[in-house]
Formats: sequence, C-alpha cells, structure tokens
Amino acid sequence: MKYYIILIAILIFFTACEETIELDPLQVEPRYVVESLITDQEKQHFVKLSKTTGFYDSGKTPRIDNASVKVTTDQHTYDFNYDAEKEMYISAEAFAGVANQEYMLQIDVDGFQITARDKMPSYTQIEDLTWSIDDDEKEDPEDPGYFYEMLVFAKEPQDTRDYYIFKFYRNDSIQNFDGRSVYFADDDMVKESINGLPAPVFYKEGDKATFEIYSVSREVYVFYADLNNVITNDGGMFSPQPANPRNNLSGDALGIFQVSSMATDSLLIGQ
Repeated sequence: MKYYIILIAILIFFTACEETIELDPLQVEPRYVVESLITDQEKQHFVKLSKTTGFYDSGKTPRIDNASVKVTTDQHTYDFNYDAEKEMYISAEAFAGVANQEYMLQIDVDGFQITARDKMPSYTQIEDLTWSIDDDEKEDPEDPGYFYEMLVFAKEPQDTRDYYIFKFYRNDSIQNFDGRSVYFADDDMVKESINGLPAPVFYKEGDKATFEIYSVSREVYVFYADLNNVITNDGGMFSPQPANPRNNLSGDALGIFQVSSMATDSLLIGQ
C-alpha cells in the first residue's frame, strides 16, 4: 500500500512578476507502513510491514523481512515470524482474540520501534441472510444474469457506541463497488438494527454470497473514514486538503493495527 501527501501551493500575486516554483517530491523520507488484523477467530494472524517509495517509483513497495514482531496482552505474548512466500509476518501459534481485551503491537526494525494498541469490541451477531431479485436490474442488467441481491439482517447493541466494517464476497472473491472493497459505518447510520442491508454488488443464480461484519474501535473507523476521503478526493477547489489517514501507530508509521471481533455467513443465491 502506498500513501502520498500531495502538497499544492497556489501563490497569487497582484503584480507583474511571476516566479516558477518546482516541487521535489523525492525529498520525502521513506516511512514504514503497517497492516495487521487480529480477530476472535482461532487462526494464525498476520502483520504486514513495508516501506513507502519515491513519488515516481513503480512496482511493489519494499517488504521488510528483518523485523522483530510480537503482539502482547496483559497475560500472553504472541511472536510473529516472517513468511517469505506470503511476504508477511505470521503468528507462530494460532489463537483467538477475546472481546474487551486490549492488544499491543510491537515492531523493532533496524533500531526503530513502532507500537500500537487496539481493544477488541464485543461481537455482533448476523441474524439472517436472504436474497431477492432486483426488478429494475433484471429489466436492464449491467451483466446478463446478475440481478440478485443479498440482504443482511443483524441486531445493533444500543448500550454502547459501535463502529463497523463490512465486506461482501461473490464465490469467495471480495467485491468492489465504485472502487471500494471495504465499507464502514457507525451505529448512527445503522440505527437499532441492520434490517435488509443490500450488498453493493449483484449476483447470479447459483453464486455463493458471503458477508463479513467486523466490530472495530473508533480509531480504526476514523482511519477508514480518512482513507475513503483521500481516495474520493477530486482535488477540486472545495475539497479538503489531502492528508494521510489518522491511525493508532507510533513512530510516524502509516497504516493500521486492527483488532476486531467478526461474524460471517454465506448463502447460495436462488436456493
């Protein structure tokens, strides 16, 4: 993942003099980029670590394979080892995160340390998945045969302030809509329940449709909201100034350390 801050300076002088100013984006120091997800699923979890590259560089960002990586709680330490094939750090043992438990990430690399903390929110249950036919899409489908919707039903706890990330899959492949593969909401948007939330993608009969819901902390929610603003910023006169997403990482690192309880369910469309 690459992050860029584009600084646009508009200098207007009501004089006859003009001066050309050339910006040198290569002067920005490389920064570490962290991507990690710990869930309440019993499995080996991951931490990805890379570094940003120059403005004009192309190809993959450099992966860092010589770091010491661990995730700790007040009761346990989980060591992560680098997997060259997957190009990420994988926990040495499988474990399931626990709701309301705080987790701390610690990365030591070349004399530099990155830390982060995140607390696992409580579990939100999926009550039901159903499908329906979108009559308008059936009349004029963008893709022939793809006019089925997956509808999601889930209860939203009313006694806490909650934040969510949603992911939608077709036949085990994550789906994008308007360039987005991650969708986020707080409980103001969700209200008391997720009542027939349609997936942002259409399915055909026989497809396997899968829904994942991640309960996330406010810090993780803010990161994705900021990231969405960066992606959708059109650079217009009234657009906000581009900035790197806020996160929970120390050491001026980019990315996010996410700790989530999650729920997932699937159904076969048309059956």
